[in-house]
Amino acid sequence: MKKNIPITLLTGFLGSGKSTLINRILAELPHIRFGILLNEFGDVKLESQIVEASEEDIVELQNGCMCCVVRSDLMNTVRDLIARKPDLDHILVEASGLSDPLPIAQTFTMDTVEGQVRFSSVVCLVDSLNFSTNLQNFQVALQQLRYSDFVLLTKTDLAQAKDVTKIRESLKSLAPKAFVYSSNEAQLFSLILDNDTLDHSDLALLQWGADKDSPLGLSRDPQKSISGTKNAAPKGKFQSKGKVSSKHEAVDTFFYKTPHPLDFSTIGKILDNLPSNVVRSKGFLFLNTPESERVKVIFQSVALRNSLDVRPWSEGEEKQSALVFIGKGLDKPALQRQLESAEIRL
Repeated sequence: MKKNIPITLLTGFLGSGKSTLINRILAELPHIRFGILLNEFGDVKLESQIVEASEEDIVELQNGCMCCVVRSDLMNTVRDLIARKPDLDHILVEASGLSDPLPIAQTFTMDTVEGQVRFSSVVCLVDSLNFSTNLQNFQVALQQLRYSDFVLLTKTDLAQAKDVTKIRESLKSLAPKAFVYSSNEAQLFSLILDNDTLDHSDLALLQWGADKDSPLGLSRDPQKSISGTKNAAPKGKFQSKGKVSSKHEAVDTFFYKTPHPLDFSTIGKILDNLPSNVVRSKGFLFLNTPESERVKVIFQSVALRNSLDVRPWSEGEEKQSALVFIGKGLDKPALQRQLESAEIRL
């Protein structure tokens, strides 16, 4: 059995490009046997529709946000992946865009699955177009940066050069220990994927509770400190409250699915005119087009900028549409009515 499989944790706010990065890694490094751990929404697999990997390469964590699940559940999912693919070379873990990566990272630093895995690094993706807006409106966007080993700036080709320069300056204080790269740099993956010399001792400042099966709740031990540690957490910053201490943003999530085909024109107008408080939406569509029996449409939207792709339906896959919308103050009944108006009921 292979020992010391490196684990890379990919974090970053909603729509920063984590799935796109995974697809690029898989395409550019076909000689490496990757396993992928994803968060899924509800009972329909959305993330694995976007990641271009075979089913045996992916395991989904479906019982809640990765930073809030029971610690043993997370590690059992890793064990399942290793059992499914005992010849793994590397494990990629994609945290959801609203997850605090810190408790996830510490889980991997403290549990090596009987010596089979080792934690490599935290890689945080930053959307260059929405950096300031995300930081201003969502505390978790800052937390994702704080303990990152690498920061990858995405969409730099769409942003103003002066804005990218400002982001790099800001990251010197927001992510002081991180190496900062643009996501399109050459030799990127050799730099970020396997590092066994990175120092994660700062994570030791946060202490687990006595129950190994407790959720990923963290509290700073007031009796312990490391003087002079550059990235020491502020006193009292992480306190365990109840079962889960990873504090989430006040965001709304609306999940929609239907077995009925959607009218191409109607759903297009709806998705092109989403409310401005929808921060992120994604999913796949079963449309009333001649091609719909062969292909589904993959839909993604970040800050109301939409993109579409097509994929073939898997053999035996149920033809349906499934979408998730994430934002603040969502009018869920209104979204439901709009989407239902595009359904073609025979």
